[in-house]
Amino acid sequence: MGLAALAVLVFASASNSDLARQLPLRAPQKLTAGPMLAFVSGREPMSAVKLVQVDARTLRASGSRSIRLPFADAWAVAPGGRKLVLAVHPDPINEPNSLKLVKLPALQVQTGSLRLGGDVSALAWTSPHQVVALVGGILCCPAQLKVVAANLQSRRVVLSHAIAGTVLHIARWARGLVLITGPTGAIGPAPLHWSSPTRTAYTPPS
Repeated sequence: MGLAALAVLVFASASNSDLARQLPLRAPQKLTAGPMLAFVSGREPMSAVKLVQVDARTLRASGSRSIRLPFADAWAVAPGGRKLVLAVHPDPINEPNSLKLVKLPALQVQTGSLRLGGDVSALAWTSPHQVVALVGGILCCPAQLKVVAANLQSRRVVLSHAIAGTVLHIARWARGLVLITGPTGAIGPAPLHWSSPTRTAYTPPS
């Protein structure tokens, strides 16, 4: 109903040439190569999770392939859907995350990991071998946050940039993360931060 009402308002104020234009609508796009995947928690509240294949119609586990994971805080699928990066830690308590890479659709965990030294709130791919992560302290809030660029091929951090204030909203874009921040414990301007493969930029509010 809301979408229909919006369309009426748009077309009512449009010119005749604009009326010929169609509003493109897209269904949800599949992110991963192969079957749909899901995180399945154990019966105990503090138990680890499994990454399993699920039937897209019933959302029930299907197939024999699955991965038993430690505790996962963030994830991101690479463009093309054939790689999945996970920010994981072995115990249920807050502790520094490590990045693990999973090949899809084989559900094969690559050996080795990259330790980031903090709690990961978000991940995004910026190139075939590089991701950016929003990393904070592990002793809850408020915590100093930073955007970290990590090369998964060389397993090293190539960029680190501190983020001032409190993060209010996180979104992914084609080449990284977009953050809206505000002053901690106060009311004030909400600047926009965006990260790319080589830098983190700041856009002050107008």
